[in-house]
Amino acid sequence: MSKKLFVVAFAATVLTSLSARADYTFTGPGLFTDTTKWSKGLLPTNSVSDNIRMKGHCGATNVAERLEGGKWCHIGYGGTASWLDVKDCDFYFATLRISNGGNNGVYTHDGGSVWFSEGGNIGHEANYMEARMELTDAAVTNASGKTMSVGHSAPKDGGAASLKMTNCGFVNNGTVHVQRNATAEFRNCDISTGLFRVSNGSLAIVDSRFTSSNTGAFYAGHSNSSGLGAIALTNTTAYVGEKIYVGGTTGGSGLFDLYGSVYTNRYQVYIGNGNGTTGTFHIVGSTVNFQSDVHAGYGESSYGELIYEGPDNVLEKAGTVKVATGSNSTGRVVFDGVDWSKCKITSYNSFASGVDSKGFIEYRNIATTNAYFLALTSNTANSNGLAQTTLDNAHYSNTSSGSLMFFGRQNANSRVVLTNGSTFEATSGEDVWMPDYDGSRASFFVTNSPAFIINVGTKKANYYRLRHGKSNAELHFTFHDSTASIATNAYDYYMAQGTDSKASVTVSGDSFVEFGKITCSAAGESVFNLDGGALAVTSVSSGSPIFNFNGGALRSRSAQSSWTPSGAVNNVCEGGAVFDAQHNVTIPGLLLHGGAAAKDGGVVKKGSATLTLSSSTQEFTGDIVVLDGILDMTAVAGYTLAAGQKIGGAGDGTLKVGSGFTAGGVRFDAAWEGGLTVDGDVAFAPGSTLDVTGIDKDTEGSRFTILTADSLSGAENISATGAPGKWKLRASATSLSIVKDTGFILLVR
Repeated sequence: MSKKLFVVAFAATVLTSLSARADYTFTGPGLFTDTTKWSKGLLPTNSVSDNIRMKGHCGATNVAERLEGGKWCHIGYGGTASWLDVKDCDFYFATLRISNGGNNGVYTHDGGSVWFSEGGNIGHEANYMEARMELTDAAVTNASGKTMSVGHSAPKDGGAASLKMTNCGFVNNGTVHVQRNATAEFRNCDISTGLFRVSNGSLAIVDSRFTSSNTGAFYAGHSNSSGLGAIALTNTTAYVGEKIYVGGTTGGSGLFDLYGSVYTNRYQVYIGNGNGTTGTFHIVGSTVNFQSDVHAGYGESSYGELIYEGPDNVLEKAGTVKVATGSNSTGRVVFDGVDWSKCKITSYNSFASGVDSKGFIEYRNIATTNAYFLALTSNTANSNGLAQTTLDNAHYSNTSSGSLMFFGRQNANSRVVLTNGSTFEATSGEDVWMPDYDGSRASFFVTNSPAFIINVGTKKANYYRLRHGKSNAELHFTFHDSTASIATNAYDYYMAQGTDSKASVTVSGDSFVEFGKITCSAAGESVFNLDGGALAVTSVSSGSPIFNFNGGALRSRSAQSSWTPSGAVNNVCEGGAVFDAQHNVTIPGLLLHGGAAAKDGGVVKKGSATLTLSSSTQEFTGDIVVLDGILDMTAVAGYTLAAGQKIGGAGDGTLKVGSGFTAGGVRFDAAWEGGLTVDGDVAFAPGSTLDVTGIDKDTEGSRFTILTADSLSGAENISATGAPGKWKLRASATSLSIVKDTGFILLVR
């Protein structure tokens, strides 16, 4: 085989050192044919101590003997850029140094083999623009314990170091370290063993195979760096026999992407491993087998997230998923658009076990209904922590027998969030505790959900429906534009039973939320916030629950002689108290004035049945409107409404009043199709007002009856300013009407 060395000049200087090292400088371009200078691949002096420097364009082609690179081989030296181009040769380096003293250096090698016995530095000294090594169709070996450093020193602005292997076999017995915005790419390679560290830069393994024993591992975001360490495996089969670190040591930031790959990890995966680190493990269209634990947010004040994206992911096995184990850490696990039938998850997982940590799991865009696992805390000391499950266009179902999962575990805060059409169904044959530990908290925030269900099956001895009985524990339900059913079968929701416990139900928007029997306790605080929609309950009993009526309806589910307890605090706020009595029900407690405005939203009665307000006094300051059925207020004798506090309603509504009832005006809306009927006598106080809507000067018709009663008095006290143009108020002994006329006519008969 012929030998070709492209060299202009060759100079050798023997240094007087203890090692008798020789310095050799190759300067190109040109053709050098004196084989004695590099005979049989050896330099004329002891090659293990020789210092070889490349200047200009140098090369070797089809050299039969193995070329020895000496102790240190420098490519890019002496103020001159250098390119070493080797083809079909076997090259042995002790230490390769590309780009010295700010000089650019490039080493390409096509065919043959390359051996690094002491590793090498690509970008050896600072201030280079280009430091590059490209190996193609070669057998490459990095010796045991040695490091190939890509981006060893900082380049000039806009410069970079790079390593690229294509169609190579790479035995990495040591470490490949990528840093300072450098890049490394392996394409269609067979890679065995070794450690890959990316501190600040990127490593891409494409269409390749990676196999390692217990010495092979990946570190993405290895060290304290302002940049990102990114590793991506694409269409690659990888078996990793050691731990994986994404966001490795203090302050590191790491990203690990899997695209269309088959990946097995024998030992633990740490995402956000070191203190203050951040890490993301992103899986798309890949088959993954985690044979040990996966940690997201492991270090103190770390952030780690594990993301499964797309329907083509196959999770063959996953050890325990531990999310936010470090103190003050945050961890997230996301399943986005996956086919849940392809995911095998262990039944036990840990969330927010670190003190003051926060652990999240998110299910997004999952069409089928399956049993997922929820984010539940498992640390009694984590009083300020949070474990949150989010369903975003996803569907949770757990209808298996046995105890339902416990929300609000171990003295921490557990939260479930539903949005974007998600559904939630949890049923069980046994008792349900939420929360299940003293001082713990559980919350449900449900938005735009067509079905949120928590019900259990058959009652067992000493078991009840849904129990909130721990001391200092909290349980909160919040619904907006959603439909929900909770403890609606035969037994109770035991609400805020523990000492100093707190519980709430908040309903807003276009929601319909249904409970069965709710039993409160004087030991805890139970609050119902009705800000919109409707809350349907069979009954609320015991204790002193707080009702904040602010536009949402309280709807009956069955006839009740005491729909709410007499000790209830019923605050009528600006939005008003809406009662939808589909059955005959009684509210024994008085209705209080609530909110900041002097006049609250008053009372609106809906439903065909009778609602009885049995308290002998009432303190709300807003209007009384009866749209359907009967509102019975006869318990209040001599009831005088405040100035401007009006009564009104539809033709299907009846207000029953006691003796001495005095109103502060009258309301009417043409959409009500008739006026209010008062069962009893009505007097109007001086300063009473008229409020008419839905009628203007062009409205067809000549007369609307707005109120009838057994008898009317004081109609002359009603100000006519509320009548629309061309319409005037007329009164009789038993009715009030508005008629289209040209002047005010008051008739008393």
